[in-house]
Amino acid sequence: MWDAGLLERTPSETDGAHSEGDCGGTFKSTVTYDANRNLVALVVDHSIFNEDEIRWTAHYRKLHDEYPGIDHPSHGNISDQDKGLEAGRKKGCALMSGFHCYKHRWPHVGQHAGAKAMKEYMEAVYAYSERHLNFILAQMNAATKTYIDKIPHAEQFKRSAFLAGVSLRNYSTQQGAESFNGKLISRNVRHVPVLDAMANIVSMLRDDIVSAYNQALTCSDHAPPRIRTMLRTGGEDEKLIEKFSCKWQ
Repeated sequence: MWDAGLLERTPSETDGAHSEGDCGGTFKSTVTYDANRNLVALVVDHSIFNEDEIRWTAHYRKLHDEYPGIDHPSHGNISDQDKGLEAGRKKGCALMSGFHCYKHRWPHVGQHAGAKAMKEYMEAVYAYSERHLNFILAQMNAATKTYIDKIPHAEQFKRSAFLAGVSLRNYSTQQGAESFNGKLISRNVRHVPVLDAMANIVSMLRDDIVSAYNQALTCSDHAPPRIRTMLRTGGEDEKLIEKFSCKWQ
């Protein structure tokens, strides 16, 4: 079980992927990251139906039941928010904060407001300060603002999300979830009969847990000898730390 506080501070990503097995339908996955930024699957389910609000509601309710700490305003869930996903999230995890995947929203901005708007939107997503974000927004024309303002800023701009108390840890796309969908192909999940697919998912997740465990065993909180010497004595080979200076570039 994941620590509730960790899930509050670590974003998750949600996406669906078509199944080409005997039952068709859709695999729906929500993933997050461990301390080493490895992907961790939280919930994976399959439905013989396509993506819609009912199916996404069931997915998020399962997510809430398994990890109650994830349903918190500080937790950011990144997704394309299409095909009933957003409505399902609000029913299944009512407190969780949604964030629009930049890669999916970016072309839509261009379709509705033009190529210049795409560049401005990208700059706004990655604005490094509130003042920088406000400057970019002030440069947008009426068409761009009209389309952008359909969604709360905290659900599409990282700086606004940060100011609203949502933890995204510098993530702005659902690439992790899409990578997991690709893994479902390489591990013979999406193109085999559904019973075989679920067995393969269990095997895949078991292998991931073993791999993460073995990786964790190699980690240590011991500092390398040279760093340890400087921490203890303040210097090394008569070169004191006080004699060095750092200049901001």
